[in-house]
Parts: sequence; C-alpha cells; structure tokens
Amino acid sequence: GRLQRGASVPDPDRTEILRDAIDEAERLTRLVNELSAMSRASSPHGLRLEPVQVRDIVFEVARKARMIARDRRLLVDAGEDALVSGNRDALTQILIALIDNATKFTQPGGTIGIQLKRAGGDVELTVRDNGCGIAPEILPVIFEPYQSGDSARNPSGLGLGLAIARQLAEAQSGRISAESVPGQGSAFTVVLPAL
Repeated sequence: GRLQRGASVPDPDRTEILRDAIDEAERLTRLVNELSAMSRASSPHGLRLEPVQVRDIVFEVARKARMIARDRRLLVDAGEDALVSGNRDALTQILIALIDNATKFTQPGGTIGIQLKRAGGDVELTVRDNGCGIAPEILPVIFEPYQSGDSARNPSGLGLGLAIARQLAEAQSGRISAESVPGQGSAFTVVLPAL
C-alpha cells in the first residue's frame, strides 16, 4: 500500500541515506572497539595508524554531513592532497563532531566551511562557521569532558563530541584548537604532522 512507497523520500535517496547510516554505525563500532582496546592495554598502543589521504575523507564527510548541517551551506576548500599517518575512522569522527558542533552555533541559512591546507610540515584541517560564536569564558574548557547536567560549566549545550575529537586528534600525534569571536563565528583547527 501507500505506506511502503513512502512518498516523501524518493527510493534512490532513501537507499543512499540508509547506506550512509550503516556506514556511520560500522565506523563508530570500529572506533569504539579500537578505543576500548586502547584503554584495556596497560601501555596504550594508540589507534591503528596508516598513510591516509585527508582530502578523500573531507569530501566523503562533506557529502554525508549535508544531512547534519541541514539548511546551512557547507563549503569545502580542499584543493591539495595531504597525506598523514592517521586513522580514517578517527579523522571522519573528528570532522563530524566539528561539523555537528558548528551546526549548533549557526543559524539556518548560515555557512559552515571545511578547509584543508598544508602549512609547512603540517596538515591543517579547519571547520569554520559564521554563527553566534562561543563565549570567551567557555573557550578554554571547550574540549574538556564534563557531566552533561553541569550547566554552570556548560551553558551552551556542548556535547561530548569535542572532548572525543581532542582525544582522537592527540591519538594521531595531532592537536586541536578553537578560536571564536562572539557574534561572528568560530573556527576549529586540527593540526596533524604531514607525511
């Protein structure tokens, strides 16, 4: 009957959305397995790292992230190839966490940009938004894990995503930082050593 046909979503789109969802679930399962192996090991061996082409990940995430970003424009500037010793799932997760975060701070109709560039011996991955910005007093603790009920430390509803993004960046010999101008927007940058 009419229910199975699902008039709202054309079938090819629905198939693609489902495939993306299954991909995401599998990626998260792999990551959780690696991270729990990491915490079980008395000497953390860290994530499995291999040469990864960051540009491929940026374009793949941008395609999937249009669903997260909904009615915000997503711009990608990833002109050059950038090879790092990294973990594909972890890099994907970092980008998704940063885009998800940018979406929370950006009104519909706003813009979220993903930029990939080489800077000396490093690869810089930046997610920018032109949203409301982050209050200066929150900026220093933005990557700290917190209890979600702790609204005094976390008035803006930041999730655990940023704390996880920082751990994943550091597990790949990288670092993550944030800058923000209230009322103008924020930029989150992950710096990884280039191969």
